[in-house]
Amino acid sequence: MADKAGDAIQVARKMMRKFLALALAGRKAEMTAAWGRLGFVVDEDGVALGNGVDLDFLPPGEASLVGFSGEADALLSERPSAIFGGECHFALAPTRKIRVPVHLNGAIGLSSVAFLADDPADHAESLSKVTGQRAMLATSAGLEIDLGGQRLLVLTPAAFAFRFGGAAPANCGFRLGGLTFQVASLGWTEKVLHAKGVATKIQAGRLLAGDSEDLGVALAFETN
Repeated sequence: MADKAGDAIQVARKMMRKFLALALAGRKAEMTAAWGRLGFVVDEDGVALGNGVDLDFLPPGEASLVGFSGEADALLSERPSAIFGGECHFALAPTRKIRVPVHLNGAIGLSSVAFLADDPADHAESLSKVTGQRAMLATSAGLEIDLGGQRLLVLTPAAFAFRFGGAAPANCGFRLGGLTFQVASLGWTEKVLHAKGVATKIQAGRLLAGDSEDLGVALAFETN
């Protein structure tokens, strides 16, 4: 029985997909400057967010793009129609070489990616197909899927506003809303951001910073 349980765990880990790439719509020069002010290293390839995740920028008006590790030929069968629309696109791609930058703000890696939905539970089945994970935590705030060192969150507008400290858009079918980064010290990160003239605040033990309109998403930093 123990061997069978171990085999099942290994199969589940093999099927689990992780965040590989994010692309946000906006003017590249402006987005590059905004992320640079937050203490991230930005180059011609975008921002290496840690955990093997890269961020790039799309032309204004495009839908945000979320990439997961996986076989590209599985894309058509795995993309979830319920959340595949004008506000957020999903894709699968083979894992790439990992860049490991040293960001001035102390960001070690991407902890979680938060999406917004009026009814998070409506997207459970579709997200299970995308991530390869059937196990998820459902609460009044929304859904949480553990991707092994990363978390995918789908939050109600009220839960999003509490988590990221700002009003969430109304009538959101499904959209990318916020990113949270792991840092070694919130005090250090706060000091760096203040030196760059970035307003911050602590809420629920997390450091909130930056303007989501400039960055394309809301940002937060946490120590665990």
